[in-house]
Amino acid sequence: MSLLFSSYYDLDVYKQFFEAVEKRKDFFGKNIIDYGCGNGIITCYLAMMLPDRVLCGVDVSENAIRIANILKDKLKLKNVGFYNSDNIPDFKYDTLVSVRTFHENISTLWTNASYYSFEKQLKTNSSLYDQYIKQLSNLLNPTGNLIAFERGKQMHFVEISESCKRNGINPILQECEFHKCIEASEERDLFLLCASKSVETYSYDQLIGFIYEEYPYGYSGAYAEFILEKIKGLLIDAFISVDDKETICGIHALYNNAADYSKFILFQKNKLNCTTQIFDKLEDMDEAEELMKESRKNDQLSGFKLFDTNSDYQLQTLIEYLNKTDKQ
Repeated sequence: MSLLFSSYYDLDVYKQFFEAVEKRKDFFGKNIIDYGCGNGIITCYLAMMLPDRVLCGVDVSENAIRIANILKDKLKLKNVGFYNSDNIPDFKYDTLVSVRTFHENISTLWTNASYYSFEKQLKTNSSLYDQYIKQLSNLLNPTGNLIAFERGKQMHFVEISESCKRNGINPILQECEFHKCIEASEERDLFLLCASKSVETYSYDQLIGFIYEEYPYGYSGAYAEFILEKIKGLLIDAFISVDDKETICGIHALYNNAADYSKFILFQKNKLNCTTQIFDKLEDMDEAEELMKESRKNDQLSGFKLFDTNSDYQLQTLIEYLNKTDKQ
């Protein structure tokens, strides 16, 4: 039943992960550990894909290990073994595989942009991964590789990448990629992170540039504010919504892209979320303006007072003033 349910629930996740690793066979060394292997589907697939390698599947669940062994026996695999996490063989592996283990083993702070800046969220959340990633790093030999397929968007990728970097497993950005996967009828964001102890580290600017190239059309959370400052040009239209206490409840702004004035950037922020959306065609301007018009209408219907401006300096000054007023 566990295998049947998992095959249905995770089918698209498995498919996209398997397609990704098929293109990266050279990334796998002789000895491979699948950390958090669950029912063993991924471990067994890798064992079949790489018959000349030796695989070790590890999980905290005794029942998962029992099911994984049943699958191994049915497939008549001789190059894989499964172990409870309390009995991991004392060995340094060439490659460690992690598929959706980070969110289960780390209690991250899911902060929103209204309270934490990009820099503060990165520093806070990234450090929370350190203990777990150090644990993974200790299972690898001095030139070992990590290949992880984890839930999350751009911000989570940056946080985990920075933690990996601090713990000596440097992400190989050209091998990383973002995915949209269906899990039980719901679309989720996942990313493939490939890292190694044997490569040089990337620069911070290279990481930010990679995110922008790989995910160029929309950003959320604290990263949305961060990327806006990097790419915004002239302000076309903006308004701030405030309540009767003059507390900011929404910021909406439409900019040109500094690098290409035929592209437009729509920034929207409220107390729950923050997004930066990029429109890459001149004809999309009508859609961007319509979204601004709709936001104005909705905020007015909600009883908010609106402050309009087409000057970015005036917008930033007004935000600063209202934030100071709110704290007094």
